[in-house]
Amino acid sequence: MIKQNARLILKSLRFEASVMVAVSFLLGVLLLGEGWRLLSLNVSACADAAPPTDCAVRQAEFDGQFMTVVGLQLAAALATVFGGLALGAAIVGREIERGTTSLAWSLARSRIRWLLARWLVVGLVILALSYVVGLATEPMAVAMRATGRVGAFDGIEVRAPILALRAAVAFTLAVLTGALLGRALPGLLVAALLIPLLVLAVDQGMGMWLRSEARAIDINAVNTARITDTEWRDLGTGRVLSRLEYLTMTPPPGAPPDWDTTTFEPIPLGVPDSEAGAYVAVESLLLGGVAAVLLSVACVAVERRRPY
Repeated sequence: MIKQNARLILKSLRFEASVMVAVSFLLGVLLLGEGWRLLSLNVSACADAAPPTDCAVRQAEFDGQFMTVVGLQLAAALATVFGGLALGAAIVGREIERGTTSLAWSLARSRIRWLLARWLVVGLVILALSYVVGLATEPMAVAMRATGRVGAFDGIEVRAPILALRAAVAFTLAVLTGALLGRALPGLLVAALLIPLLVLAVDQGMGMWLRSEARAIDINAVNTARITDTEWRDLGTGRVLSRLEYLTMTPPPGAPPDWDTTTFEPIPLGVPDSEAGAYVAVESLLLGGVAAVLLSVACVAVERRRPY
């Protein structure tokens, strides 16, 4: 019975689901291909005691792929979110638009159960596809980190759990807007306008978490940490200054060389790469909480609205 219901739900969304599967497959192939290419260059071997003779060629080819890496990461983030929006706007908004909710809601034991069944089936598909796309970015990230010039926080927003849950938030938001507006396309457009605000709000929350966890980082280890701010130590007095205090005490542009002879030592503040896993866990919980709130509001909207 469950399999039959899931099949019927997905059948009604076969176009959107098929497009998302195809795009996810294509993205996965491109991401894995780029990751394999970067790993095969083995740029990290150039740091060995006896480096390969073609290090300059390897490094040039590796550096030339930087924009491709950024573009693929951006495509992974946008495609999974847009797939969630397209499917979410359809599962309620299209049903109301077509007038089929009158029969469906009259036969269902409750509207909320009807909604939760559809949300769960389609949501699991979105989570699975987005998670696979996120996993496909890992070889590329490993190759980039192997150079020692980027750390674990670089590209962390396309890690599998975050990518999947962000798509789930977009999906649930579109379910809500589709239910409120009763139309698929307007629901999709409104959700597309709102999702950047939600992502920005989550990003602001993670910025607060980073600042709360920040600690002094060795100046030689800044590539293996997410730097959030910088303090300055007065080498003459040993006093530690904030960035604002430092700027007020340093010479203005164009000042004579003897304006101030005080020397300062920078103290980077940030979160080391060892805390990247905690960052992923915290953001995943935050995204999951946002999705739960949106789903609760969507349930209320479906329960109270007319079926047309």
